[in-house]
This record gives sequence, structure tokens and C-alpha cells, in this order.
Amino acid sequence: MRKYAYVDPTSKPNPNYATATAGNTRNDGLVVDKYPGKTATATRNDVKVFRLSEMYFIAAEAEVAAGNLSAAHDLIQKVREARNYQNAAVTPAYTNTQVAYADILKERRVELALEGHRYLDLKRLAVAANVSMDRNATDDVIAVENLENGDYRYTLPIPIKEMSANPNIKQNDGYY
Repeated sequence: MRKYAYVDPTSKPNPNYATATAGNTRNDGLVVDKYPGKTATATRNDVKVFRLSEMYFIAAEAEVAAGNLSAAHDLIQKVREARNYQNAAVTPAYTNTQVAYADILKERRVELALEGHRYLDLKRLAVAANVSMDRNATDDVIAVENLENGDYRYTLPIPIKEMSANPNIKQNDGYY
């Protein structure tokens, strides 16, 4: 995450968070202020809808699709340099499209954390990058499940009302 993203001081985390067992962290009140804005202007904060780094990611994906791996590498390097303010940023060499897409997904996950992009990123690029959700059994107190790349559940079913209103619509694969 960028250096400006932080956990708000009003958060009320469990003081034993590091050693808490599953289920004992449910009452934590962690407030993430990725874009805290200005306190003097209550409803006039500048919410970032599109950011320059996202434009670099889009351009990098296009370069990979066009076979220009070095151009994609240079675009991702610019994002890393902008974020990495302590040490020199290093982007691995892109030897093929799978490596390039995997690195772009990784950078999108870090740079766009908590902004709601991950699901669509995986739906769009997971197969080409050969990466998955990377869920961890400790993510929640209930069992978690990884979806295989290309699983039909990445696409939601078409609502019954829509299907009834137009008999020409075919239900998405996996749903009946």
C-alpha cells in the first residue's frame, strides 16, 4: 500500500490481536482511511476514482497483449518507483506474457488495495497469469474456499425475472 494509507487512530483493535485465536478478532474496530481527506471540509473530500497508477496498469496490460513486454515492464517500474520511497524499486524481467500478467496482478493488488478491484482483476487476468485467489484458512472463522481459475462462479447467474422477460437469454454456464 502507498505510504499515505493507514489505520485510523479511532480504530479499536483487540490488544491481543497478534495472539488471538480465530473468532476472537470479530469485535475489532479497524477503520482504514486510505484517503482521509481534510477535516475542515466535511463533504468535499477528493475521492480518487481513477489514479495515474491505474492508467499505467491499463497501459501495461495493453502492452503485454500487444507483445511489448519491455514497454509493460517500464510502465510497472514507474509505478513501483512512485510508491517505493525508501529503496530502489526493482521490477523483475518479463520473460513471457504469463510472468508479465502475474506481476501486473501483483502490483494492482498492492497499489489498489482496499479499492474493490481484485475480483474483476482476477476474473480478467487470472487464467493468463496462472494465479488464483490465494485465500488463506485464517481469513475468516468460517471455512474459505479457493475458486479455480475459470470457475463458473466468477460470473453471477442472470436473475430469473430477466430470464422470464426474455426467452432468448441463455443462463450463464453452471447455473440452471
